[in-house]
Amino acid sequence: MDDANQLARRVGTYLAEHQCLAGIDRLLVGFSGGADSTALLLLLRQLGLPLVAHHIHHGLRGPDADADAAWCRQFCATRDIPFA
Repeated sequence: MDDANQLARRVGTYLAEHQCLAGIDRLLVGFSGGADSTALLLLLRQLGLPLVAHHIHHGLRGPDADADAAWCRQFCATRDIPFA
């Protein structure tokens, strides 16, 4: 089993054992587009959790912030991940 699948299995087991998502209809995931939030988003999606990726366009970096938001939106669109 590769590391990504092992991590997903361990996270899924933890969430189930501790009932972390009991009563939750949908999970809002902060998504900056960086490596960490991208990995988290893909892991939670792999677990089949109902989620929405949420990117906050702070505008502090001018055109770079616009590019971040566009990249996040496109990333989610190509993977059928709801985006807000």
